Amino acid sequence: MKSFVTIIIGLFVLALAGQLARADWDPNDPYKWVQLPDLEPNGMDVYDKSRWLADDFLCTSMNRITDIHIWGSWKNDILPTGGAGALTFSLRIYGDIPADPSNHSEPNENQKLWERNALVPTYRLYATGLQEGWYDPSQPLYMPLGDSNCYQYNLLIPEPNAFMQQGDPNNPIVYWLAVQATVSDPSAIFGWKTSADHWNDDATWRTGGQWYELTYPSGHPLYGQSIDLAFVITPEPATLSLLVLGGLALLRHKRGYGG
Repeated sequence: MKSFVTIIIGLFVLALAGQLARADWDPNDPYKWVQLPDLEPNGMDVYDKSRWLADDFLCTSMNRITDIHIWGSWKNDILPTGGAGALTFSLRIYGDIPADPSNHSEPNENQKLWERNALVPTYRLYATGLQEGWYDPSQPLYMPLGDSNCYQYNLLIPEPNAFMQQGDPNNPIVYWLAVQATVSDPSAIFGWKTSADHWNDDATWRTGGQWYELTYPSGHPLYGQSIDLAFVITPEPATLSLLVLGGLALLRHKRGYGG
């Protein structure tokens, strides 16, 4: 019996190691905040090459943000030299300026709380055969058929460099996640995927030091409605380890080892 438990423990450890190594996230995995990508025809990508886009999220637990995953596509499916992973990301966490009768909510430039630049992602092809639109809010330019492939990009931040959230259930805090993609190949343009999971206010884009709200453009079936962007913030790797170890301890107990 003991050898059986040892085998099970080994399988759990291998599974955990594989999860941490590949860093992909699936919809049945744990998360702290998630807005899934809209892979239906109403979904589209918002130009994010050398431009800041941001979306808000709610923090209800005081812990570090060590794992951020976003979904995106390449305009007309044209990949950069080196493939879909030939880009880096810069990330920021901002405080919130709430909406008021005269203005939309937006990241608070006086509360840029955290920043990391030139992060190299791992990635995978998440979905293919799509019919997705493409939007550049600075033009404004909307293409009903802009790409057919969606990629998931995984950004892991070492715990000593990670942002410590300060919210709790009795005092939740609204933060903004801002993302900027850097691509050296001028022929390849990256876009951040929209989400049908709506929360709070519109996502935003930044130019000239100002933030502007993102709504679906003219020609889109959801014209004028709020845009949200697709990302997930997941539990820290250490938290996942504790969950697995807790499960192993329970298994050992049920098998008659340790009590």
